[in-house]
Amino acid sequence: WSDRAVLIAAIILMLQPLELGKFFYAMMNPDYVPAAGVWRVHSQRMYPFLSQPDFWAMVKSNLWDGQLFSLLWAWGYGRFFQTASLFLLGMLIGRRQLFANLSEHRVFWMRTLVIGAVCFVPLYFITASLPDMISNKAMLTPMNTVVSSFRNFSFMCVLVACFVFLWQQVSTHKMLHGLVPYGKMSLTNYLGQSIFGSLLFYHWGFELGRYLGITYSFFFGILFVILQMVFCSWWLRHHKHGPFEGLWKRLTWIGKNK
Repeated sequence: WSDRAVLIAAIILMLQPLELGKFFYAMMNPDYVPAAGVWRVHSQRMYPFLSQPDFWAMVKSNLWDGQLFSLLWAWGYGRFFQTASLFLLGMLIGRRQLFANLSEHRVFWMRTLVIGAVCFVPLYFITASLPDMISNKAMLTPMNTVVSSFRNFSFMCVLVACFVFLWQQVSTHKMLHGLVPYGKMSLTNYLGQSIFGSLLFYHWGFELGRYLGITYSFFFGILFVILQMVFCSWWLRHHKHGPFEGLWKRLTWIGKNK
C-alpha cells in the first residue's frame, strides 16, 4: 500500500464505521432497543471464580469465559477498529522513520503535540456532555465510543510527542534510556505482572488483596516494576531476547531457518 492509502485506511478505522452505523440506525429507528452485550454473560460467569481458592477452576474459567468476555467487549466498544488504525499509523511512522531521525522531524512532532492538545480539550468536554446532548441510549453508546476514541487518540499524541522531546533532552535522555530493556521485554513483563500479580493478590495465592489497601498496593506495584526493570537489564546482558519474546520469535518463524 502507498502511504496515502495507509493513512486513509487508518482514518476510516479510527472513525469507528461500525459504531457510526449503529448510531445512524438508531437515529432512523427511534424505537430500536439494542440487545445487551453478550460479553456481560461471560463476565458474570467469570468473576465468581476470581474470589475462590481453586486455581484450576479459575484457569478454566479464564481460558473460556475470560477470553470471550475480553474479545466481545473489545468488539462491542470499538477496540478492534481502533487497534487496527493504530497499527496502520505505526506502520506509516515506521516507513517514514519518524522515530529513527528525531532531530529531522521536530516540526512534525511539534505539530503533533499542538494539534493533539488543541483537539483533546474540546473532545474531553464533548465526551462529558454527551449524556446531556443525546437522551437515546441506543444513539449515545456508539457516539460515545466514536468521540472517546478520538479523545484518547489525541491524548496519546500529546504523550508520544512529549516523550519524543524529553528523549532528545540531555538531562532526561539517560533516565529514559534506562527504560529501553523494559520495553524490549514488554511481553515478558506483561505476562509476568499477570502471573505474579494473581499469585500474590488472588484467593488461590497469597491473598494480599485482603490485607493491602489501595495505597500499599500502589507502592507494591511500583516496587514490582522496579524489580522487573532490574531483571530485564540483567537478562538482556546475557540474551538477545526476553524469555517470551524469544519463544514468540521461534513460533513466528517456525519451519524457517531464522
